[in-house]
Amino acid sequence: MTDESIVLRFAEIARFGEIYGPYSHQRTDGYVRKPYWVWLAAEYEALEVLEMLWPWLGQRRRGQALKLAPVEAILLEPTTAATVD
Repeated sequence: MTDESIVLRFAEIARFGEIYGPYSHQRTDGYVRKPYWVWLAAEYEALEVLEMLWPWLGQRRRGQALKLAPVEAILLEPTTAATVD
């Protein structure tokens, strides 16, 4: 994320994780890019944040999350994850 205040606010709400940055893009294509910040959390903490966000994730993002962690790890009932769009 290129807006540090948004990353800080997210970390404050999540109550987990660490913020790293700013990082610079190291590309040589001539385009100037803004510095960016990254929020990282340990596996269990990241799963808790994913559980908090789950109701607001669209089908595509849920599919991506399920590739990384089984439904049981996200602490949701399998039927809930399967039926919510």
